[in-house]
Amino acid sequence: MGLKSPRICERRSGSSDLLLISHPDAQFYLGWGYGSALGGLPHDLGMAAQLFHLAAEQGQREAQYELARMYFEGLGMQQDYEEAMRLARLAAEQGHIGGQVLLRRGYLDGLGVDKDENEACRLCSNRQLARDFSRHKTCRQFVSATQLPFPSYSHN
Repeated sequence: MGLKSPRICERRSGSSDLLLISHPDAQFYLGWGYGSALGGLPHDLGMAAQLFHLAAEQGQREAQYELARMYFEGLGMQQDYEEAMRLARLAAEQGHIGGQVLLRRGYLDGLGVDKDENEACRLCSNRQLARDFSRHKTCRQFVSATQLPFPSYSHN
């Protein structure tokens, strides 16, 4: 008996020509393609957000982070710091560094969560981040100096 490959697509009942992508990694990468206009896909932040949402609901941490960032920056949707922090926390809990940095940024500035510098500094649990943090005098200096790994989405 061989290994079963994951189901990537499924047919939607009532539509013979529409395939829905059901695998969270495939949803994430297709969303990334729309958000960055890669692989011949049109630049469509709305479609990227929809695909990231589908993948994020299934626990895909990259999609949780990308969607959090889109809510945080208001890219392709209404800015919503609370939703951004909820999604960043989900990604951070799975070890996503961008999610950790975005969540710390929210705590430092009171965006979507109560302002709490102690909580922001406590979130610095990743070894590499902790090493980088030790080079700065304050958590705020660390977060300010940290480049978030954002793709080059635009508001267009």
